Amino acid sequence: MKRTIYFNEDNHHFYGAHPAEDMSVEGIQRLVDYYVENTQVAGILFCVNVQRALFDSQVWEHFWDGYDPALGEDQPTLKRTHGVKNHLVLRERGLDQHAIWLERCRHHNIEGWLTMRMNDCHGLKETYLHMQNKECKVGEAEWALHWPSQFWRNRPDLRRAPYRIERSWEGAFDYGKTEVREHHMKLIREIFERYDMFGFEMDWMRWGMFFAPGHEQEGMPLLTEFVREVRNLADAAEKRVGHPIKLAHRLPAHPESC
Repeated sequence: MKRTIYFNEDNHHFYGAHPAEDMSVEGIQRLVDYYVENTQVAGILFCVNVQRALFDSQVWEHFWDGYDPALGEDQPTLKRTHGVKNHLVLRERGLDQHAIWLERCRHHNIEGWLTMRMNDCHGLKETYLHMQNKECKVGEAEWALHWPSQFWRNRPDLRRAPYRIERSWEGAFDYGKTEVREHHMKLIREIFERYDMFGFEMDWMRWGMFFAPGHEQEGMPLLTEFVREVRNLADAAEKRVGHPIKLAHRLPAHPESC
């Protein structure tokens, strides 16, 4: 079969839907094997972050930060407890799942990519309401309260519309602010210095709101310069790994939508 499909392995599936027994080299490899063997998958994109890093980053908060194993199920992270536990198992075993996935892709002669969510907004509305002691539906939304980073919680001045919270993306980071761009670039720089990947995708669809309302046009040159810096990092990484590194961008399908 001709391989034409590119598959996105999201931020939570492996950790939240797999047993602890799969948090091993063999279990990590099996994920790639499952998607590749007898399929048309040409490449897999592995998510590295939400508002927190999904690996033991030296520059960003981690997805498992704040989880107390001693409390177990008696803490308000019930919806993400299983995934957090599996992250901790990986750390205890000294395993870097992204490095293993990328190597397994090379083993199968397919493209192994890493994908970064450039402005993830999961749970921002729920967390904002909770912080303001306002009415907030818990239950299904409870997990969302614990995804936003402490950096986001502590810096309302870096949000695109801190004065309103009709939807989660009103609280998205404002890339018009230098500190926001530097915050995200730190993680990108670490990724290029750490991993050997076929390509790197910037997911601009998570969630597509990057500037204060009414300032989108003046923000465009800032994103152009941001992407140019990422390309420079990719060029430097190419010399380290000895092969080209592609860049991709997840965008709306039409320029008008963009």
